[in-house]
Amino acid sequence: MHFWLGQGLLTACGPRWQKSRKLLTPSFHFNILSRFCDAFTDNSLTLVEKVHEAGGVSIDVFKLMGLIALDNLCDTAMGVKIDALRDPKNLKYIIATEEATHTMMSRMFKPWLWNDSSFYMLSIGRKLRKDVDIVNKINHKIIEKRRIIRALKEKEEQSKSESEESQLDDSFESTDSNSSTGKGKKNLIFLDQLIEAVEDGSFPFSEQDMRDEVATFMFEGHDTTTSALAFTVWLLGLHPECQEK
Repeated sequence: MHFWLGQGLLTACGPRWQKSRKLLTPSFHFNILSRFCDAFTDNSLTLVEKVHEAGGVSIDVFKLMGLIALDNLCDTAMGVKIDALRDPKNLKYIIATEEATHTMMSRMFKPWLWNDSSFYMLSIGRKLRKDVDIVNKINHKIIEKRRIIRALKEKEEQSKSESEESQLDDSFESTDSNSSTGKGKKNLIFLDQLIEAVEDGSFPFSEQDMRDEVATFMFEGHDTTTSALAFTVWLLGLHPECQEK
């Protein structure tokens, strides 16, 4: 797991785990989660459209649930819109995650594959490297895209602030109490919390630490939610009377 997820919350222990937990807990406060309802609604409506487009033909529900889970995760925790349900290119993330998970689970029950040196010389080991590389590249793109979004917003807010200050009467003193850099530190979304910890040095967190946590939450938040949604859809199919409600 470390090969893929590094030292994230799922795989870390001791002081490393405590450090990450302390930093990330505020990002999952109910006040923050309640702001995401609109995103969940929009993505759900897009999902309904995709189902209708199938025209009654059988579809792979698991992959479809994987796409909406990815959309919800990126729109909320990562602050980046990737439109996975509409963009077929994002399916490669779903497939790579599925296959990497299957490979790791299979390896777990085969002791002759536990040795790293020999495992990565085999085709199954090389395939795992390829799948993890696909996933990591997408994770890194999400981090960089969020950094660009933050930089643009900061520039926009700075420009707006300067414009407002220029309109003030000379007898008024300017104040930075409402500065975007000085408020809302505890109301940041998951990825913003990580980026600020790395960039402002207020918390002992490195670039690699951030990448590990993003890899962990992209996997945990996407894979588990996909399974839960797919199982729910299956149950609704078995019980149409509940579906009607």
